[in-house]
Amino acid sequence: MDLQPERVSRARRAVIREFLETRNATVKQIARRFFPGKTPETARKKASRWLCKERRRKRVRARGVVTLNATGRPEVVNGRRCKEEELEHEVLITEAELALDARFTRNVAVGKTIADASFVRNGDRFYIEVDNQNHGPEADAREVGPIRRSRRIHSRHLSHEVAIAAADSQRYAS
Repeated sequence: MDLQPERVSRARRAVIREFLETRNATVKQIARRFFPGKTPETARKKASRWLCKERRRKRVRARGVVTLNATGRPEVVNGRRCKEEELEHEVLITEAELALDARFTRNVAVGKTIADASFVRNGDRFYIEVDNQNHGPEADAREVGPIRRSRRIHSRHLSHEVAIAAADSQRYAS
């Protein structure tokens, strides 16, 4: 006798759909965030099956395909509507969000520029600028504003870098 597969609860379905309404993510990213499993492959399969069902039911939309590493298979991106040329950048912002284990606010104004995202941790506001070009994250961090400290984040899942800047809290208090 075969066991019935575990269902995704209504609460988790609602959280995943809300997550995809505000950002773009690949199957692997959704699996890491929402589908615990004994192995990453099991979680990826569960996430893939769930996403296929939701796409068939027109509750989730596939937005395009990106190749995140220099070599490898292209991955389907699910989520909100964005320009085709910005799709990889959006996925990298989501990767930074997962790597930092934080909830990002997207497209935040910082002075005269707009940062890709921001989040607050321990009372400090951090501004995120994701670089998917080869000119380095320091250039992006300089554009964000006065920096108290910046740091590079290397995700074990991607070969890209993220610049994180903590701006002067008195000058850019929200």
